[in-house]
Amino acid sequence: MKRGWIALLVAALAADQLAKLWAREVLLAQHGGALALWPGVVGWRFADNAGAAFSALAGQKWFLIAASSVLVVAVLAYLIFRRDMPSSLRAGLALIAAGGIGNLIDRLRFGYVVDFIEFQFMRFAIFNFADICITFGVGIVIIGMLVTGGERVGRKHLSSRTE
Repeated sequence: MKRGWIALLVAALAADQLAKLWAREVLLAQHGGALALWPGVVGWRFADNAGAAFSALAGQKWFLIAASSVLVVAVLAYLIFRRDMPSSLRAGLALIAAGGIGNLIDRLRFGYVVDFIEFQFMRFAIFNFADICITFGVGIVIIGMLVTGGERVGRKHLSSRTE
């Protein structure tokens, strides 16, 4: 499973980009930007988000591009060069990278991120598949580190510092 993270990253990124294409081409163009999926619970609503999560830093396009580029490169470098991590950590980081790349593509192409998933039963930000990947990826990393106690991830570093 050392290279399985690549397939996960590519699949998640492809799903994100296809979902956003659907949001632009079908939801926005054919349905006026809104469509009920499960009325009162969840629906589709097109939104162009020029900020980060919950529209924070709206209008700071170049800062958001730079910050997300640095984070994506750091996660990818960790995945490529760190070979001794558990597969759960590898999978979580691959999902984080896929989500980051998906939203970065939007920022570079359109100047905003395409969001389209809306919870209707509560007031919450409209989000997209990349955001789901990032959230699940972070959750997997946290759970994996709690289960392993971070031991397998940091063992090599700890032993090399004490020698």
